Amino acid sequence: MVLREERQGLEKRFFDLSVKVVAEEGLQLYDMDYFPGNGEWRIFIYNEGTDTAVIEDCVRVDKALTPYVEESDWMPENLTLQVSSPGIDRSLRTRVHFERVLGKSIKIVLIKRLAFEFFPDLPKSLKGEKKVVAKLVSLNDDGLTLNYRDEFTFSLGFSDIKKANQEPEF
Repeated sequence: MVLREERQGLEKRFFDLSVKVVAEEGLQLYDMDYFPGNGEWRIFIYNEGTDTAVIEDCVRVDKALTPYVEESDWMPENLTLQVSSPGIDRSLRTRVHFERVLGKSIKIVLIKRLAFEFFPDLPKSLKGEKKVVAKLVSLNDDGLTLNYRDEFTFSLGFSDIKKANQEPEF
């Protein structure tokens, strides 16, 4: 997993506009995806006070973006806008995302299976696993340190991770 690369071109224009409009509505932009192949522009927003967004927040942002979609000459004609909260199992793609969940459980999907050759103290229950739920202990520019069930602490590079999500805690 590479932390989100620098946005360019049309995606950067969408991102900059999203940041501006979402902030004007008193909310935060969590993430944004643009899929040029099918014309989808997905915006994930949240209220910092509640760490989520309700339907009314999504509607407000959608309405605030509509004039830009209808009047800007740089917008694709087949654009579909979706505004939602990032959800309780939100994707973790940026350093800020990981910082917000320090001390919490996350689910990671690895590129390679866990093996004793890389982790001699690896619990047998983790041997061969590609999906792991563990508590995020720390992070640095290169990767994460995780704690599995208070019995095994290990570090992974961002390049070892295919996908990461916040794990809901009930």
